[in-house]
Amino acid sequence: MDDINQELHDAALRGKIKKVKRLLRQGSNINQTDQDGNTSLHNAVKKDHRTVAKYLIKKGADVEKATLDGKTPLHLAASLGLLKSTKVMLSHGACMDEKDNDGFCALYSAASNGHFDVVRYLISHGAKVNKCKNERWNPLLIAAGYGYIRVVKYLVRRGAEVNTNDGSGFSALHNSAAYDHLDVIKYLIRKGADVNKGTNEGRTALHVAAFNGNLYVAIHLISKRAEEGHLDVTNYLISKGAEVNKGNNDGMTALQSAALEGHLEVTNYLISQGAENSHLDVTNYLLSRGAEVNKGDNCGRTALHIAAQEGHLDITKYLISQEAEVNKGNNDGRTAFQLASQNSHLDVTNYLLSKGAEVNKGDNCGRTALVNEGDNVGRTALHSASQNGHVDVTKYLTSQGAEVNKGDNDGRTAFQLAAQDGHLGVTMYLLTQGINVNMSDRNGYTPLHIAAMKGDFDIVKVLLEEGALVDVQDANGQNPLHLSSKKGSASSSDILAKHVEISEDVYQHKLSPEKALVSYLLEHGAKLDIRDGEGKLPVHYATNEVIRQMILASQSDEQKVTDANILKLSRLLPPDLWSFLYVALGIDYSIAEGIRERSREIPEQYIKLFQKWKTASTRTRKDLNAILNQAEAGGLVNKYLD
Repeated sequence: MDDINQELHDAALRGKIKKVKRLLRQGSNINQTDQDGNTSLHNAVKKDHRTVAKYLIKKGADVEKATLDGKTPLHLAASLGLLKSTKVMLSHGACMDEKDNDGFCALYSAASNGHFDVVRYLISHGAKVNKCKNERWNPLLIAAGYGYIRVVKYLVRRGAEVNTNDGSGFSALHNSAAYDHLDVIKYLIRKGADVNKGTNEGRTALHVAAFNGNLYVAIHLISKRAEEGHLDVTNYLISKGAEVNKGNNDGMTALQSAALEGHLEVTNYLISQGAENSHLDVTNYLLSRGAEVNKGDNCGRTALHIAAQEGHLDITKYLISQEAEVNKGNNDGRTAFQLASQNSHLDVTNYLLSKGAEVNKGDNCGRTALVNEGDNVGRTALHSASQNGHVDVTKYLTSQGAEVNKGDNDGRTAFQLAAQDGHLGVTMYLLTQGINVNMSDRNGYTPLHIAAMKGDFDIVKVLLEEGALVDVQDANGQNPLHLSSKKGSASSSDILAKHVEISEDVYQHKLSPEKALVSYLLEHGAKLDIRDGEGKLPVHYATNEVIRQMILASQSDEQKVTDANILKLSRLLPPDLWSFLYVALGIDYSIAEGIRERSREIPEQYIKLFQKWKTASTRTRKDLNAILNQAEAGGLVNKYLD
């Protein structure tokens, strides 16, 4: 936007009528938009400069021009509660039913901000209360959520449908219940709102009040969040016939929702209402404690299951005082004690034990809470606690006699699982409990194998300091160095001109975790000449050139093939032998091709010599150097190299 049009926008925003007139005489574009799509008329309306707005319209300003968000000047006036500017726009032909990009009209904008006077004026001039909506929200629903009782009452008086919803079944009653607007709830019910009407997920207003909301995407429009545990709202809904034991589509009742969120008052009150009542008047409710407190949802979860799982000790105590069955299982057979143990709620676990929880009761998968009892895959409570990094639970279980070296069906111990998932705290604690640091699973993996495979330097460091064997081979014949060499990826920046010289990264001690891990294993004596089941050395798995160099640089003199020798061999060997050689030495193919020159004619006896080396059952770098030395001694190198 050029300077003169920018000046017009600024003048309109500040209400400078004389400057606006002068700029228009000088040729300013009256409908020029800024980067957000605002015109000078939008700017005048924002600040309620009606004189400027009228003049701009008189000079041709487009009253229907929309911003990039689809908002016309009328939308802005309505949303800001500017009644007089709203009147100006309508008197000059603005369409009140025009919708912005979100599908909202001027009436919705006014209702969502509680501007009663603007709402009343728009409706009195023809705005349709039940048509001004997008795919989900309407003026009544949003006003109820914000608690704008005057707006709600006026909308209903002018024909707003009290039970209309957002498409997912969420109505004005649900929205007011979610945000504790008791006056709105009372009014809506008095006007016919259905207290037992469920959403598409089966949630009634009672569920929403007990759970305390945040269920739908549009909740972000709400600027003030209510306190949890709406006892007064819950009480009122029940007094109007809300079904206390009505479940949603998952079978979860309001009681279970309240227990999930830890609302003790709401939980207490709901239980006091007793069994299912099917719209019976509250005065006829029977306090049948101990009946519906054990009602399960579609998954068999009772309120006690949920409270124990979430760690709500006060709710757990109250439910048990109301005869909740401590050892009742859900559809999977899991008890409250198992759920509390699984989620590391020690206070709830201990309380349930004091109330007779059966520690040896198994679920449908055979899992029990006994410290050394395994589930169907052989994993104990200690396995679960260690794998999830729960240090306190791990300590508690070991204090109760959990076997630290017990393996699951695959032979994996709790220690291996902790190492696998990088839980350093659990790993270090178990090291103090007499674990076998070199114990392997069915695949031959020790904790060091697993940590090396994961690239976890901290765990590797601890394991080696505690005596982990660095060259134990797994079922595939691979040692930890094989596995750690696979970490990292090759890129053009990794490929160096010389094969054995270490990168500057190494000299400056600036190593990535993967490279540091390899370096640490090498420093602790990891053997380089161990071949796995496929006959591969650790260097063959090094996809990262720096890692490959680190391994090659760690070889003994007998193992090394010098850079010069590699260059010589690349020129001496015919293509078929060279292609074998670069694999045998672990040389990156792109490097090999980059330094290889055209092969020369080589005497047949040397070809046979190399072929013999290729087919030999044992091939070492020492043998290769010997062959090369023999070739040099015979004058072959000097003869065929420049």
